[in-house]
Amino acid sequence: MGAKGPIAQVWFVAFMLYIGWIVIGSGAEQRIERGCAPISWIGNVMVSMTSFIEPTWESGTKNFFDRTDYACRYITWRLIYGDQWFKATGQQSSGLLEVPDAPPKIEDFELEH
Repeated sequence: MGAKGPIAQVWFVAFMLYIGWIVIGSGAEQRIERGCAPISWIGNVMVSMTSFIEPTWESGTKNFFDRTDYACRYITWRLIYGDQWFKATGQQSSGLLEVPDAPPKIEDFELEH
């Protein structure tokens, strides 16, 4: 079967529905959360499987997926809203990825639309 088989079509439709679900989010924070949701979904499955196979690995697996989800949200936020945040706060970007304790809330500054 080629790339136009029924399985490819199902994946394409699922992907387009996922993109639509992200876009219809009520705000920027919700869209970022939805964009990174597959990491949480996969993480929940992996933590459950790990807990079943070897319970001592559960906390390490959960920690890994929690950090990965945070990294996804931070990187997405930084790519889309980082420049506006630096302008709004008057800070200079070093060009390096500096990970703060938590990304600033989007509501803390006005976004250009």
